[in-house]
Amino acid sequence: MHQKDSSGNTALMRIMTSSALVEDRLESARILLSHAATIRDYGSEDEQQESLRMAVRLGDLEMCDLVLSIGRADPRSLLTSIDQGEMIFPGEMTDNEGPLPAMVQLLRRHTETTSLSPDL
Repeated sequence: MHQKDSSGNTALMRIMTSSALVEDRLESARILLSHAATIRDYGSEDEQQESLRMAVRLGDLEMCDLVLSIGRADPRSLLTSIDQGEMIFPGEMTDNEGPLPAMVQLLRRHTETTSLSPDL
């Protein structure tokens, strides 16, 4: 799960950028993340954040939700980056239209859930 290819991408990152159908990408990611959760191998915090950042950059709300809920990525650092004006979204997503507001809402919702959940 955490091995990287020659381009520095993990299996999850390759799934995210695959040209496969959306449903197939989501199912593949769900299987991979569920397996990692079963053996409690979530990877390093950096790997989790890297996967979450990629899903956000791609504007893939469903993939973000999977990485947050099953992959246990912490959305707080991304929200801090957004609040400080750091550009983590493609330029065309920075307005009030498109996936940006929904993405921020999703990250905030998972932040509330993360802060309420006991550490494992």
